[in-house]
Amino acid sequence: MKTLQLTEAEARKLYPTAPNELKVIFKSTFGENAFSTSPIDRIKSFEDACAELGEDPNAARFTKGSISGNAFEKMLVINKALIGNWVPDFSNTNQYKWVPYYTHNGSRLVFSHVNLWLTRASVSSRLCFPDAKTAEYFGRQFIDLMNEFFTY
Repeated sequence: MKTLQLTEAEARKLYPTAPNELKVIFKSTFGENAFSTSPIDRIKSFEDACAELGEDPNAARFTKGSISGNAFEKMLVINKALIGNWVPDFSNTNQYKWVPYYTHNGSRLVFSHVNLWLTRASVSSRLCFPDAKTAEYFGRQFIDLMNEFFTY
């Protein structure tokens, strides 16, 4: 007997055209959220973002720097996994760019709100999002990484 092995990423590629019987197997193996079209449903952790992009979560760029530097590298991967093919164009003042905002409660940052940012070419953020929902999700879900980034 032969065994077929598929990664979650490979199963996601096959899922749209798979027969219903195979879709049931995929969902029972990888979970219901693995086949959602929304990255918010799939990306719950840094490791999920790495799986989405084919990154090694144990790569030196995530482990060998300072705590703050490692946190920022991880947030860049999460950001890319959440925004997919959307590319912020900082020369386009009509393109909406959403960013999470934080406040300090004495000992750590807490998520505050999201803000629409119609940037000028001289101002940019590498952690912006194409919509408020994704920016808020990032701001709430990955607050611990943001705290590592700002406090170490």
